[in-house]
Amino acid sequence: MWAALAVVLAVLCAAGPAAHAETPVEARAEAQRTQRDGVVAFARRQIGKPYVWGATGPRGFDCSGLMLAAYRSVGRKIPRTTTAQLAGLRRPRDLRRGDLVFGLPHHVAMYIGHGQVIHAPAPGRRVEIAKVGWHRRYATRTVFKSLR
Repeated sequence: MWAALAVVLAVLCAAGPAAHAETPVEARAEAQRTQRDGVVAFARRQIGKPYVWGATGPRGFDCSGLMLAAYRSVGRKIPRTTTAQLAGLRRPRDLRRGDLVFGLPHHVAMYIGHGQVIHAPAPGRRVEIAKVGWHRRYATRTVFKSLR
């Protein structure tokens, strides 16, 4: 009996603190971090592709089409147009990687951290990284209030 107990204790001690089960809140937070990392990684892979009005990839993007494609890559649905993206998403108090940031009129970019965004800026330009600059005024997080 003591030998069996010693084996059980050895297994539990070897497992260490990582052996505890995640709470639902921890699991949800980890899933959200994974999705944010995924949308940012997708957007980074598009750097250098041309701006094409109305395009959602894969060869070119307009600003809202890039955001749509990035979120679609992780299985999330967001509205197609910049106006609908701004109206349909929850506004955050702080910026996190993957948040959409808006410049008026009608431009959207993705916050990637360290004061930078990825966006498809304008006709004749390519998907690029830029300083957050004017984008900071309006931001949304990809948690829907509602989709009617």
